[in-house]
Amino acid sequence: MTGPLGELIADRLTSMGIAVPRNRFTGPQLEAWLSRLAEPQPDLDEPRNLENRALFLRVSETLREVLLECQARVFAGTPDWWLLKLVGYLHHTNTTAITFNYDTLIESAVDLSRLFDNDLHLVSGSHLLRGLPPLRLPEPGGLRFGQSRASTFRYLKLHGSLDTFWIPNDATGATIGRLAFQSGWGRTAGESDERRRELLPGTSPFIVPPAATKSSFYSNPLTRELWQSAARELADADEVALIGYSLPATDLVTSGMLADTLSQDTRVTVVNPSPASIVTRLLDLGISPGNVATLDGDECVQAYVNHLESELSPQIDATADRDVQLAVGTGGREHAVIGPIDPSTHGVVRLAAASIHSNAGRDPSLRITLNDLLQHSPVNSIQIDYGEGRVCSVAATRLVPGPSGAPEYLVLTPTIIPAELPNSDS
Repeated sequence: MTGPLGELIADRLTSMGIAVPRNRFTGPQLEAWLSRLAEPQPDLDEPRNLENRALFLRVSETLREVLLECQARVFAGTPDWWLLKLVGYLHHTNTTAITFNYDTLIESAVDLSRLFDNDLHLVSGSHLLRGLPPLRLPEPGGLRFGQSRASTFRYLKLHGSLDTFWIPNDATGATIGRLAFQSGWGRTAGESDERRRELLPGTSPFIVPPAATKSSFYSNPLTRELWQSAARELADADEVALIGYSLPATDLVTSGMLADTLSQDTRVTVVNPSPASIVTRLLDLGISPGNVATLDGDECVQAYVNHLESELSPQIDATADRDVQLAVGTGGREHAVIGPIDPSTHGVVRLAAASIHSNAGRDPSLRITLNDLLQHSPVNSIQIDYGEGRVCSVAATRLVPGPSGAPEYLVLTPTIIPAELPNSDS
């Protein structure tokens, strides 16, 4: 919440006739200022604390409006390929992701990706959250508890979300609820204030200021459960990556959690264009210098996603018939076949995928068998090339029987499959 975003919020508040100290909207000051507004301060009298509280609610509403507008501009385009690969990797490896962001980009990317679990259940963005907070629905009871969900990675949103609301100062957490968004990639419907008022009456955005250490934001059981889950995951983790997180000194809660949960043996990768100051803070928290790695530069996140995928090594059934054909698919939708094989490089084999409806996809002479693949030895990693610069790695394989019951395809399940494969004849 710094730089241009802070300026957008300040401009919006000023246009509403709300006087704000503009110097508070630059650098790390906004987060600290929001925390001061959110909670009664001992140096202020009661009227001033109440005024600050009202201003905090105004700023939270405005912050949500500005972020929704920014998010809508992102949704108007297409998701970056690296983002789709990331959610696919997280899904296939059941890796827990912890975020302090308020946006719903990850959830929408999962909805778009059509990921399936091992039982061929379609994964929804809501499944990532495990019902915390509960989803409010226009049906009797207004809540959905215990819903069946696909098996996938967990996404812990520790600072609230654009789709989450509550009645301020509710220490019980009973009023905290999530509103299913109508918008996303491929869905252009705007968010309805009327719908929000019907399903979540009298509520305000659940936007948690990162430096607030003792408040109703953290005293309610729902938030405590999310943070305790995050702490358990960090304590059990052998590897942790800080992707785009600057570990600000004002975020006392997170700094304390990392200090308590990360052992000296935990390997930490800092993925950030400018990682030096973050490394310094990690060392101050007691992380061993030898266990801290960095990935910097403007394309550091994309490079890290590629690194994660490079570590995927799918197992191939050694007893399978070597004449079975290879296919690319997931969730029972074997809608792609394999084209020419690129030579193996350091155990990495790249296969070209073509739409099954294209001439190339229907040409038996272009289809590849397991024996064709294993001629390239060793096969430590398999990449699928969909064309147009879209390459990803195979996360798993499975044999699919034909009408006779004998294996007909060895299906390669990549981290992600494009919504539409190229339909070219080549």
